[in-house]
Amino acid sequence: MRRYLKEFLSDRRVIEKDTLFWKFLLNGLILPIRSRRKARDYRKIWNRDKDESPFKTITRSQAEKLAGQLASNRAPSGPVDSAQLAKHLQKLRAEDELRQGQQPNLLLFDPNDRREIRRNARLTALQARFARLPMRDALEVWDAATASEKAELTQEFIKKKNAYVRKAYNERPEARAKDRTYRRLVQMFEDGGGPAPTSPTASSFGIGLQPLRE
Repeated sequence: MRRYLKEFLSDRRVIEKDTLFWKFLLNGLILPIRSRRKARDYRKIWNRDKDESPFKTITRSQAEKLAGQLASNRAPSGPVDSAQLAKHLQKLRAEDELRQGQQPNLLLFDPNDRREIRRNARLTALQARFARLPMRDALEVWDAATASEKAELTQEFIKKKNAYVRKAYNERPEARAKDRTYRRLVQMFEDGGGPAPTSPTASSFGIGLQPLRE
């Protein structure tokens, strides 16, 4: 805190006259007293659970809340059928309980669902909800995410992007040209706006995939 306060109060744009008297006042009185007070103030509002500022917590919660809302009735293929919605929500609850160290009854689910629940429980809540979203909704969460959340979501984002692009390559060029999600992904990675690849052998647009120029 003292270092940042000193840097701020030594800036000529803040303090125009950087005299010897001001330096004495700054280092002898202001910094020793003010920095301790500010440190106490920050300790009162600091999010100790996540070790981050309250502003970052509020911004983070917005992306997590959006991902949770969208994933509550969506699967990667799209909206969940109303007949399957109760089961879908039950799977989400089981994932959350496993993530929190509880032991939900996984025998209620078939073997494929049990594997999916265990796999998603190893992810953070944000990652798991993001992974369940269709690409278009995932982009909405990506846009709302903070820089640290984007770093957290990078691996899942690239997986989803590669799967979406491979599927798009099987479509006719006319269909790709009308697909806003596909074109958004192409533009993101051409412009360097997408996440950096996690593998040194992967191109920025995916392993073995190159953006179309239509």
